[in-house]
Amino acid sequence: MCIRQPYSWLPNLCKHTSPNYCRSLLQRRESTCAGTYKRSSSRLICLTSQNSWRWQSLVTYILISMNPVSEAPLRLLSRIQDNIDDLQCVDLVECSASGRRFIDKHTLMTSCTPEGCNASATALHELDLHLSIRDTENVVKIERHSLQGERLHLLHEHCGRGDLLEIMQQEIRLQTAGVSPQSSSMMTLTDAGRRRVFTSILRGVHALHTAGIAHMDLSPENIFVTNAGVVKVGDLGHARRFNRNQPSIQVLQVAKEAYAAPELLCHTEVEDARCADAWSLGVILWTLCTKRALVHRAPSSTDGDKLFSQMAERGTVVALQETGLLSHVSASCVDLIAGLLDMNTKTRFSVATALHHPWIMQEIATTKQQSRRKSIGSMIKKKGEEFIMKHQRPTEKKTRVRTASAEIALESTRVTLTSRSLEA
Repeated sequence: MCIRQPYSWLPNLCKHTSPNYCRSLLQRRESTCAGTYKRSSSRLICLTSQNSWRWQSLVTYILISMNPVSEAPLRLLSRIQDNIDDLQCVDLVECSASGRRFIDKHTLMTSCTPEGCNASATALHELDLHLSIRDTENVVKIERHSLQGERLHLLHEHCGRGDLLEIMQQEIRLQTAGVSPQSSSMMTLTDAGRRRVFTSILRGVHALHTAGIAHMDLSPENIFVTNAGVVKVGDLGHARRFNRNQPSIQVLQVAKEAYAAPELLCHTEVEDARCADAWSLGVILWTLCTKRALVHRAPSSTDGDKLFSQMAERGTVVALQETGLLSHVSASCVDLIAGLLDMNTKTRFSVATALHHPWIMQEIATTKQQSRRKSIGSMIKKKGEEFIMKHQRPTEKKTRVRTASAEIALESTRVTLTSRSLEA
């Protein structure tokens, strides 16, 4: 894709983009590019070594412009999130050709206000992070991106079932009304459902940490579920890169105080950004199990939530159990919650440790067993079909195929009728 026209506004954007960031961005992209773009990329790396804002602006534009844009038009379905100054909007759009839906997060890149420059720099940063973690199952993907006019469009995959908070609220309403969802669709009302959801979240966050990225805004609102039931971590707007050897980061802004680790609220620098994510995961698991918020006020304030001081004085396990909200939760799950909500960052569970916790390992063992059963079943079915095709007469082939289809349809009907009779 060639450059259509010069953008004189890009230097304003790059006032908030460091020279090192532009160079590292190009170097990471160079390994995945080929042909003319690779040669241009190498040349621009040399040019940006002079710390020229002009060249950094051009680099930023080329990185976005080289992405191929589908010619199929997108139809606006609804506006999900709006901004007063129209700096950043989130839309639900649909591709007219394929019928696929996307979440279009588009940002105005021409604003000269501090808020506008911050929004545009954040959008570029989010794009760079997503390009670093492609093909990760439990992280929301950016399907494509483009610079259209003065707006940068990031098209995320659409997760049809919504976010985890919406699902919890819906299941609570169904439970209150006396309507029990089918066991296959329950995600937060059973121990198995919660374990399945939380294991997927852990895998997504672990993939980010492996790539040197800390999410820094983990909450049920940023966990999404596809129509197929796949749980994904999304919204990398507050995510930060960290050095694996020195994972400390400067903290200038806290996304959500209710899910923020104590060290984020008390210090401007944290020793390990991964520990802060682990705390947020503990709050999410607590919320999944109790359907209550862990805290309502920041512990650093004068009227901070008393639960924090109780956790520090009596220990996390005792303080949480004294709330009386974990009586229905298994001891293994409580141990995981307490490990993630450890006030001491030195002894707090890491995400890698949580993935090997006994409560999580039950889900991994169940998944492996189900996968093994499916593979054995598929093998037996394949062998049976080969045997039938080998021994049946040519005139019987058509009839046999029809009979098999009828048996499959009947089997589906039996499942439905059985579930209905149980509900009655």
